[in-house]
Amino acid sequence: KLRELSQKQRTYVWFFVLADCEKTLTKYLTSGNKLKWEMEMTNSDGSQFSEEENGVLGPLVVIFLLLVVFFGNNFVKLYKFYNQEEGMDYPTLILLIALMCELFALGCEVIHLWSYSGDGKGLWLFNFGNQGWSILSQFIITCLLLLIAYGWSIKFIEFEDMDIFLPIGILLGVLHLMIVGLGRITDNEHYHFHDYESWAGIVIIILRMIMYGFFVYLFWDNYSNARGDEKEFYKQFGMLSTAYFMALPFIVIVASMFIPQYYRHKFVLVGNTGV
Repeated sequence: KLRELSQKQRTYVWFFVLADCEKTLTKYLTSGNKLKWEMEMTNSDGSQFSEEENGVLGPLVVIFLLLVVFFGNNFVKLYKFYNQEEGMDYPTLILLIALMCELFALGCEVIHLWSYSGDGKGLWLFNFGNQGWSILSQFIITCLLLLIAYGWSIKFIEFEDMDIFLPIGILLGVLHLMIVGLGRITDNEHYHFHDYESWAGIVIIILRMIMYGFFVYLFWDNYSNARGDEKEFYKQFGMLSTAYFMALPFIVIVASMFIPQYYRHKFVLVGNTGV
């Protein structure tokens, strides 16, 4: 007899066992035959979210709206700069491209979760699109921070070594997307508590730390030689950039060590998206 299970104190994990106590299925389970069955479970509100994703949709929508406002504000600044100086503010332009990629990522995730709440499966393409666009956005921001640490837009505007840096940047960007794609193909996400628990996620974190080391190498020379307002700018820029580079490893470590397993996906997803 089926009964409704309801509790509100804390999260529980329910185990279900299918047993053929009267041996009525024995004649069907002969060599070569398989038993296929499907069970559908919903939450009290009718959604099919697991505990890992229950309650994530709301914060993501809020972050999406905040990003739209931030994008619009920077777009207005870029437009005013272009009209006043009759030139392009390229750092702001690159920032807008990164924000656009992050908006695409959040849009994909919201659509995927909305679909998932109804059928319990979601849309694989949008789920992959979320991680792909998000990684691309993070990579663009990382490249922008590296260029500024090198002195671009502060000490010089014309980039003499662009022929070297541009192919390397494109190669690293393609490498990031390939890692995400291979990770989705080869790993079963149902056995992971968050996206960065797979081998692909670990590689992304390692690459982030390598790029941070390169950032420190580029940054320190310019910071040491800077004076006055320029040194103060580099000081603030260095602290904020360090916070950005270290945020993802910190979030993943905290989630893995201190956050309950069924809350890790929420913590990593919302935390990483917010950063």
